[in-house]
Amino acid sequence: MNRPTSLTIIGWLLIVMGIFGLISQLTMQDNPAVQQVLAESPLPASVHMILGIIGAIVGLVSGYGVLKDMNWSRYLYMGWSVVGLIIGLLTMPFTSIMLLSLVFLGVFAFFLFRPAANDWFNGQAVTAGE
Repeated sequence: MNRPTSLTIIGWLLIVMGIFGLISQLTMQDNPAVQQVLAESPLPASVHMILGIIGAIVGLVSGYGVLKDMNWSRYLYMGWSVVGLIIGLLTMPFTSIMLLSLVFLGVFAFFLFRPAANDWFNGQAVTAGE
């Protein structure tokens, strides 16, 4: 059974973005520009950091799950992404980056729930290359 190429790309993107997310959360906490932006948010910076770390871990786990044919992984990613998008829209002082997140979410949702992906996650044969 061949994994659709789109799921391979999404799985690896989630893993890479999760790694970069963890690194950025752990290294940018002392950045004055980041602190200035977070000071304008109704949530404390520590809450943003915790949510960022959780989001990065969810991305890593979801990416691994997508690559390993674990159906729950696409629901985990989508659920956390929607929650993160809502929190971001309510707490971030600027929304332009949230629009980019919405585009990514839409594209990923399209590929994670199309028929070829459904077949992959349900253990049915998928044609090579999708």
